[in-house]
Amino acid sequence: FTAPTSWSLELNSFLLVYLAVIGAAEAQRHDAHIRITFFKDKMPARLRAAIDLGTGLLGATFCVILVWRGGIMTLQALEYGERVSSALGTPMVFPYALLPIGFAALGLQFVIDAIAALPRLTGTADKETPSHG
Repeated sequence: FTAPTSWSLELNSFLLVYLAVIGAAEAQRHDAHIRITFFKDKMPARLRAAIDLGTGLLGATFCVILVWRGGIMTLQALEYGERVSSALGTPMVFPYALLPIGFAALGLQFVIDAIAALPRLTGTADKETPSHG
């Protein structure tokens, strides 16, 4: 612990990025991101659904931009053979690839959340389907 190897900080940094980016989609899926809902909880159901729809669409748009730019960065690292200037010499394509992969998963979850908000927005979420029997 008092004399870490020269590449341990590099590896720890990459793992931290992995945990943050890849875990974001899972946190979104379980509705586990930190937020303040005091005012939203007091709003009518349709307005809450509209906010959820808007949040999902804005989040998905943000993720599309990060997938696009992260993909460009990843392809350039692959094309130019970029490596970390350390003893380990990790090819940068691997840590860079975490960005488009993680944000694609998060963007997909935002789209799923937006689609889930649509029935609540139109008022069809609480209607029972008639029985056929």
